[in-house]
Amino acid sequence: RPTASFYKNRKDGCVPLSVTLSSNSYTFAHDPVTSYTWCNGATPPVFITGLGPAIPSQTFVYNAAGTYSPYLIIQTAAGCADISFTEQVTAAVPPVISFTFTPNEVCHDEPVQIINTTAPSVSSTVNHWHVESDEGYFSGCINDPNPSWAFTHVGVHSLTMSAYVDGCRSSVTSVGQVTVNGPIVSGRY
Repeated sequence: RPTASFYKNRKDGCVPLSVTLSSNSYTFAHDPVTSYTWCNGATPPVFITGLGPAIPSQTFVYNAAGTYSPYLIIQTAAGCADISFTEQVTAAVPPVISFTFTPNEVCHDEPVQIINTTAPSVSSTVNHWHVESDEGYFSGCINDPNPSWAFTHVGVHSLTMSAYVDGCRSSVTSVGQVTVNGPIVSGRY
């Protein structure tokens, strides 16, 4: 009996989300595929039907946020048919995020507090957060949307916060900058 199956190049991301489905169906040489049907799993569904034995990859674009369940149907020369398992695809709208920080001037190794000002209705949908400084002096994936870190690199730094919802990344860079002053060194001659 033939077995319809496929894999996808992406499982989630931002709308419009382009996902390519590729067949890895199992069939027998003496009973080749004569027809196939791809379904995008949307409501209403889009069906793409063709003739075998080759089953070309199919790309669907998901323009609306939601969870979709695409699948593949194959039929063979002997009349056997099979429907694959569904594979979940999640398309999301980039979250609108915002933040501030305090203080804007610190000494070497003093902490800066990130204050997440994202609307609570948006924050509750975020899977994880990421904060980084320019030039990569600080970077961290965090569960706490209001982290505090000590800066050890002297200079002026901007901060970028990113939020991820179902593989969809949104980023915002701070309006102001953090000035990190160096240590005071004295010496005697």
